[in-house]
Amino acid sequence: MEQRIISILNQTYQDFEIIILDDASSDGSQELIKEYVNHPKVSHVEFNNNNSGSVFKQWVKGVQFAKGDFVWIAESDDFAENSFLETTVNVLNTNTKLGLVFTDSNKIDEKGMSLGLVSKNKKILASTANNDVVISKSNFAKYLLTHLIIVNASSVLFRKKALESINFQLLKEFKNTGDIFTYVGIALNFDLFYFSQPLNNMRLHENNTTKKNKNNGKIYGDKILLLDYYLNEFNKLPRIRQDVFSFLKSFFFLSLDFGYKKPLLRLITKMLDVQFINRKSYIRIKAILFFYNIIIHNGKPYMVRDRFKSLLNNAI
Repeated sequence: MEQRIISILNQTYQDFEIIILDDASSDGSQELIKEYVNHPKVSHVEFNNNNSGSVFKQWVKGVQFAKGDFVWIAESDDFAENSFLETTVNVLNTNTKLGLVFTDSNKIDEKGMSLGLVSKNKKILASTANNDVVISKSNFAKYLLTHLIIVNASSVLFRKKALESINFQLLKEFKNTGDIFTYVGIALNFDLFYFSQPLNNMRLHENNTTKKNKNNGKIYGDKILLLDYYLNEFNKLPRIRQDVFSFLKSFFFLSLDFGYKKPLLRLITKMLDVQFINRKSYIRIKAILFFYNIIIHNGKPYMVRDRFKSLLNNAI
């Protein structure tokens, strides 16, 4: 936490306010935060008595407190290079069509040792040969659904009016993929820009929120919610259809393993209603869903599960 605050205060770009929101932490962060309550850069500090249950409730609260044109959701365990704000603010000021800019990130372990760059493990970024990338309405699904390349919110500087275009009430319902929900919503109205220099440092933990939500299945409920909400918008963009199908297939069976049969069935029915899929595909997918729930238990037997995956590939 202290390294995070110091890395913000040491930015070469100094026209900013700091809003500190503590979601009933139990790691001693509150005592450290109290040392900064009267700092001239700190405009607001708030401690929750009880954990809100969703980091995205804190996102919404922070955006509503923010007075400036840009918002940096600087998560407590990460830290930035001193030039992060100067670089990203300049990008957004140069191109008003951009809703956000994000940088490459250096992954570090709990002891601060480097684990390599995010871009090195993302083929879609490695293929750009360290070049910057503009993500638009025509290609965002490839970068945000098929391949999620914004893996850490701390690497992002948002244009505030782009954030305010998001459905905040729904965002607060997400447990894990609210970040993707936000990026996709912005991409439907603004361009996104990837700056290839690693100006963010992302700390990895053994028991991070994403891993916990995969273990309890909440992440798959979130993905159904995301696809259901944006389906009408996706339906207007034929070029991204295959990327949306890839996204659906990536969590289809996992969502069934964790008991999301009814919401998944509602989603498939909606896809038929808006003509995102035809009736033949709908009947096939519904049959796969029905028989999978009868035959498979917790993803087993694996050989049969693989057969169901093959059938789904042919159905869509």
